[in-house]
Amino acid sequence: ASPARPLHTRDVRWPWVLPLLVGSAVGSNLAVADMAPVPDREVAPPTFWVEAIEPHSVAVTRLLALARESLDRPGDASSDDTLFAVDERQHYFVDAYHLAAYAHRLSPTNADAIAVLGIAADELGKIGEARSLLELHVKLVGLEKADFDALVHLGAIHLRLGALDEAIAVLRYTQGTPARGDREHTQTTATLDLAQALLARGDVTGAIDVYLAATPTGSQYLYGSNRAAVVLLGLAVLYDRLELRGAAFDQLSSLRAMLTQGGSGMFARYLCDELNRVEFVPAEDLEYFRALAYEAMGKYVEARAEWLTYAAVPHAAWRSRALDHVALLDARARAVDEPPPVAPVSSAPAQPAGVP
Repeated sequence: ASPARPLHTRDVRWPWVLPLLVGSAVGSNLAVADMAPVPDREVAPPTFWVEAIEPHSVAVTRLLALARESLDRPGDASSDDTLFAVDERQHYFVDAYHLAAYAHRLSPTNADAIAVLGIAADELGKIGEARSLLELHVKLVGLEKADFDALVHLGAIHLRLGALDEAIAVLRYTQGTPARGDREHTQTTATLDLAQALLARGDVTGAIDVYLAATPTGSQYLYGSNRAAVVLLGLAVLYDRLELRGAAFDQLSSLRAMLTQGGSGMFARYLCDELNRVEFVPAEDLEYFRALAYEAMGKYVEARAEWLTYAAVPHAAWRSRALDHVALLDARARAVDEPPPVAPVSSAPAQPAGVP
């Protein structure tokens, strides 16, 4: 050993001992491990990657479920030809808006949160915000995978703003697509809006085809469904506006046969409830549909009141047709009230039989 490194021989002679010691320790540990019971392997929860990518996914899902429930409540509670008070309806929509807004804040790129927030904004009359959000939702997921309710609301916004081509392009994707849950009236709204947009653009044949494609067959026609009744009524309204009176009469006859099944008037009440749930564009079309429905039911007093209500709307598109119906109903009432004409009686004395 040199004076500078007196212990250098230890570094040279003993390094081989270290691997031997490590190997023996590992072997003993393996032997102990072989004798010990093998613990169950920890399995990552199914939402592991979802939590890693979107930490607030559970909260967002719950918030959106509550928001959709609030949006559904006003329509579900509409019954017996009545509606919620305006302030109570607004209360549900405001709750849905704030719930969806918080979900959107937690997950800014969540397409469902954007869709629900846009729907709530539309219900509250925030048209600009709703249009931007719903168009963003469609841009994120595409028209093929977009939320059904979002497409219906976006198409209705385009229709209200007069953008007929955009409304038709969006609403075509809603035809034949099942609505969420039992929201059949949303699907009915999409059919009526698409037909209205095509009619406003001058495509009468296209509007009729939309109704014919949605016309019920089989058990739906025989036993009556809310959507089936509104579709038949919508086609009758279209024929009536085009003054195709024979075709309109045929549709109303089919509708009356459906509504009078069982003789209890149950289906007629269901039709009134469904009309309350449908969101008409323009809004005064509700009165037009109600008036023609009451005529199909034989309730002419109610029908006349609805026709006058529609005719009182400034710049109503079909005001002249409504007044024509009022005139016809008035003429019918006079014909019923007036006694039948009696043949005049001659003042000449009756001649005996056989006398010329």
